[in-house]
Amino acid sequence: MTVRGYTRVSTGEQNPGRQIQSLKEAVPKFSIWIRNRPELERMMEELEPGDEVIIHEMSRFSRSVTDTDHLVKEIRGKGATLRSPTEPWLTADDSPQSELLMNIFSSLAQFERKMAPQRQREGIEIAKKKGVHKGRPAKYTKNNARVRVALEEFAKGTRPVREICELYGISRETLYRVAEKEGIQRGNHS
Repeated sequence: MTVRGYTRVSTGEQNPGRQIQSLKEAVPKFSIWIRNRPELERMMEELEPGDEVIIHEMSRFSRSVTDTDHLVKEIRGKGATLRSPTEPWLTADDSPQSELLMNIFSSLAQFERKMAPQRQREGIEIAKKKGVHKGRPAKYTKNNARVRVALEEFAKGTRPVREICELYGISRETLYRVAEKEGIQRGNHS
């Protein structure tokens, strides 16, 4: 029997350390599968009868109720088991209670994922009203060398805007936005 641990993070900046530590405490020796769906797919392909998949928590294993159902059926179909040290109710057995609990908790995880962007937008709106949130800093400003030279060309009016943008690698929108902000007018094209 092989014990296979699976962890997942949503972005490259997130750290799976908490999940890995939880798995190490539950099972001293196991194979670790981290971060992305291709690794999960590979782990699922390598499952053999009697293997055990161990996860930190349901929300890090699956993305939706449908995904959970598919993964659990695949694990069962290969004769393997599923468990979590942090969610002892989680089993991949065929009982109605197990199926109910997995559906409830995967529904909650799916709901939380869908609510996160809404909460983020609400938080940003509140911060903006308080004057705390200024948004992401502008990448292209008059202090950027390419933009500065493009603005000079724009002000002279000797080249078409399309050519200026291609030459300096900036978009028309950026050029017009920065020019307007700086009060730079387009020169006459000769």
